[in-house]
Amino acid sequence: MKKRILTALCAAFLLLGACSGQQPSPQQEDMARWLETANLDAEETPEELYAAALEEDTLVIYSISTRMMDVKKSFEEQYPGLTVEVQDIRASDLVDKLRTNYENRQYDCDIAVFTDSDTVISRDLVPNGLLYKYIPYDIADKLIPEYNSDRLEFLGEIIQMYYNDQVYDQPPMTNWWELTEARFKNKVYIATPMRSFTTFAALCTMVQYSDEMAQAYEELYGEKLDIPEGSSAGKIFLQRLMENGLQQVNSSDEVVTAVGMPGQSDPPVGILISSKVRERDIGLALAPVFDARPRAGTYVVTSVMIAGGAKNVSSAKLFARWLLGETDGTGQGYKPYLQNGAWPTRSDVRSQSPLELSEINIWRLDKDYLAENQDEMREFWISLQPRE
Repeated sequence: MKKRILTALCAAFLLLGACSGQQPSPQQEDMARWLETANLDAEETPEELYAAALEEDTLVIYSISTRMMDVKKSFEEQYPGLTVEVQDIRASDLVDKLRTNYENRQYDCDIAVFTDSDTVISRDLVPNGLLYKYIPYDIADKLIPEYNSDRLEFLGEIIQMYYNDQVYDQPPMTNWWELTEARFKNKVYIATPMRSFTTFAALCTMVQYSDEMAQAYEELYGEKLDIPEGSSAGKIFLQRLMENGLQQVNSSDEVVTAVGMPGQSDPPVGILISSKVRERDIGLALAPVFDARPRAGTYVVTSVMIAGGAKNVSSAKLFARWLLGETDGTGQGYKPYLQNGAWPTRSDVRSQSPLELSEINIWRLDKDYLAENQDEMREFWISLQPRE
């Protein structure tokens, strides 16, 4: 059955042009040939993959996650003779590099680790053969089904509010609308949505659930929000947030430092990915707000896929196994991600977070909504920017 599926997939690439009256592109022919040898459905043991990987070159990974360096280290210790090159890049740059590789037929990436918060990858890169799902045969049944559909998602996190708990012994805000109040003037930090796909997706989700945002406003202030025709509670929230002096910085690390630096008397608050709570381990006073209205935040997932045309397929498969914690989930490769503020997508591995995901009231990304509305939302966000 798997062989027939693979054969059909290869044929689909070669016949794609024929269906539209055109010849298949050189890239489509490349992918058809590559799929025949990649054997992404093969049931290969770690020992078999290791032996084959020793005949390959350096494994190249494009990753948005800095923790991938920890995975690289343990992988190279586990498998002497193999080397890994991790290119730590932003999500937008990762997409651009994969497209450039494909267009130039220079398939320089083996594995990509990414979030798909703007749905470009699922709408474009996956259907067009730039990325392929690989799930080890002896791990597949341990993955929660919703996380292995069109790609392999191995980690979940939440975009939520943070505060400095060295100054505040409890959250200074429990409703998103409080961020628009005068007491937080110029004191809300966020990674700019124009560079952070996850931040942008979280803001889009608030607009999608404008009815909940309107209800949260009424609960906080005891009156209904006045919503002009053509607008929504979510858009009004974003507009007021900007008017209140929202501080947009280049990266989440800058938000972490601004919010959590010890010794402050009047620290700002921030909107961050939940796994950043790990910075408490190096002395930063970061604390997340889980009990927030209308919801704690937006849930996003990180995926791992093999790049089309990968030159080091056996190494890539072996690394994917390592990242997923191997068959029983206890492998060192998963350890950097099994921490407070992150939730594994394996049913047999528990999160180190104090709360289970089921205990947190969150929004989940709606890919269809994002795909249909992101251009309009991007224009709206740009229109809110202060003019010089």
